Amino acid sequence: MRVFRQIGRFYAAARVRARRRQSPWNLVLIPLGFAAWLGLSYSVIHMIWIFQVSLFSSHHFRDFWPGGIGFSAFVAGFVILFPPTLGALGLGLLIASSVAWLIPPARRVFDVEPAEYAGTSFGESNLALLNISLWTSPLSIHLAMFAASRLVSLR
Repeated sequence: MRVFRQIGRFYAAARVRARRRQSPWNLVLIPLGFAAWLGLSYSVIHMIWIFQVSLFSSHHFRDFWPGGIGFSAFVAGFVILFPPTLGALGLGLLIASSVAWLIPPARRVFDVEPAEYAGTSFGESNLALLNISLWTSPLSIHLAMFAASRLVSLR
């Protein structure tokens, strides 16, 4: 029950924070964040695949998840793909926020909106995203590289 109350409080606080974001400039963050997240995810997964192919030169990406794949190959492939996408999320949002902040009218709106709410300014939000990313990104890359080193067979 305590967990449900915490979730309810978090949701209520999120709704209050969302009500103050009335400017259309906030919509700029969605495509910027999505593009940055996808770009970073693709880049990291591509680098991990290059690492994997350097270890096992007979592997080709077109054979990544073939029909009749074994359980261990599926798990290793999943770990190669999934953690880097999560690790790239914080950095993608950080990049999106920074790029949107470079637009002067958006910056003025983003500076006014959090004025009444502690801990939600541009600097504080980006610092929180950076702190999260400093943990999630290296951990996700290490997990994916470990899985890539163990993916001996694509079958």
